[in-house]
Amino acid sequence: MRIFIFGSCVCRDALEFLNDDFKLVKYIARTSLAAQFSEPLVLPEVLNNLTSKFQKNVMSVDMEKSLLKDVASNDFDVLLIDFIDERFGIAEFEGGERLTLCSEFLSARPSDLVYSEINRFESRKFEFWKIGFSKLIREIRLKSSSPLIVINKVYFAKTAGNSIATAVPSHQYNYLELIKNNCYLDQMYNFIHENFPEVVFIDYDKRYLVANLSHKWGVAPFHYIDELYHETCLRLKNAFVSGQTAAALLAVKSQ
Repeated sequence: MRIFIFGSCVCRDALEFLNDDFKLVKYIARTSLAAQFSEPLVLPEVLNNLTSKFQKNVMSVDMEKSLLKDVASNDFDVLLIDFIDERFGIAEFEGGERLTLCSEFLSARPSDLVYSEINRFESRKFEFWKIGFSKLIREIRLKSSSPLIVINKVYFAKTAGNSIATAVPSHQYNYLELIKNNCYLDQMYNFIHENFPEVVFIDYDKRYLVANLSHKWGVAPFHYIDELYHETCLRLKNAFVSGQTAAALLAVKSQ
């Protein structure tokens, strides 16, 4: 199973719980679909202030708008997506170019860089996002290999612990912010449900949505307990097998 991830550590961390029957083809993170489909805007003064290769890659994809090129040029069986990184706002520049206000950009931007901000929950951002998602699906439909499109349908966790059994209500994060983020996630999920029937969702019982107090990246409402990642792997493998079976049956009927 060859996997292309467009999303966050939510998907990337889950793959560590898969066996060796997969290959990570590409991992694209920290870029919003609301920014990916504007004109490119490469800012060397930002890139030169970033210290790690991962940070530079993140910002290069966001600035160069290379998502569709990467989708078109790579062979993969599954496009695995999550929308946790849609929690970022958007920087809009005078020429209409847009960049994602991720932590990498915010830490490296020059103090005199001029742009306006589109709030992460603003309807205008959602309209840009809908256009971006539709273009992404259109590109996937052009691929002869017909990759399976899987949405990792997570939400910001309201509880924390080291397992389902130890989960308790968490007060480490602003409850209103969690609700806003989860409502925005639902907007995106509902749009996809209504318009793209071929997309497969990995749904979770809410008991899995627990922030891991021992997570390697630290405690956050989208750094989950291991049980969720195991569930992700199980559901992903089942979706892939079901997709292969359906494709095989369709091929037989068409003969």
